[in-house]
Amino acid sequence: MALLSPKLYREFILPFDTEISALFPCIAFHLHGTSLWAVHSLVRVPGIDASELNPEVAFCDVEGTLAGWKKIQEHKALVIWRIHAGGFPA
Repeated sequence: MALLSPKLYREFILPFDTEISALFPCIAFHLHGTSLWAVHSLVRVPGIDASELNPEVAFCDVEGTLAGWKKIQEHKALVIWRIHAGGFPA
């Protein structure tokens, strides 16, 4: 996803993410901070039950990540957050 433009993702990949998420009883979708632009589209997929927006250790955009978590929480009941074993850089 991070290698595609938002337009290409929405046009070619999002339909498959939507279709696949409908096939399983519970879906968690993992995102990196480099894919914050996709949050807007993914929160509208009814089959995605939880989203994990992972902060990037090297490229953490704190404001963008917090905004992404807020956007997810507006639409989804659960946000999973994980910190890499090394934690945030000093």
